[in-house]
Amino acid sequence: MKRAALSLLLLYFTGSAFGGCLDNSNPSIISSKIRGLYINSQSDGSETKQYVILDKNNCTVSGGNVEVGFNTRANYYLYFNDKDSSLQSAIFKAYSSGEKVDFRITNASDGYNKILYIVMPSGSQNQ
Repeated sequence: MKRAALSLLLLYFTGSAFGGCLDNSNPSIISSKIRGLYINSQSDGSETKQYVILDKNNCTVSGGNVEVGFNTRANYYLYFNDKDSSLQSAIFKAYSSGEKVDFRITNASDGYNKILYIVMPSGSQNQ
């Protein structure tokens, strides 16, 4: 009972309930396994946004110059343009292998951050 009261009190004072690595951060790189994919069949004319669902239990952030969009922070979704076939292929490979990757992101569009490129496996750019 005390724990529930404390949680409600914290929610009241913070005003939001995001739990995970994207809280109050401005990363340029998000490292995570891919928890799932949301394949969008509708297009806005210029591109079809496909969504990657991050694994909030295994995610870390680094960098510090990109504002995390509200929808990315709430739902742990990043998007990419499905016309970028090499990025799409790399994302599918990382998802199927369960490998942790580094997502380089840009500022949010419609509340979601766009994936510019990925590095697999995570941390390999530092070697």
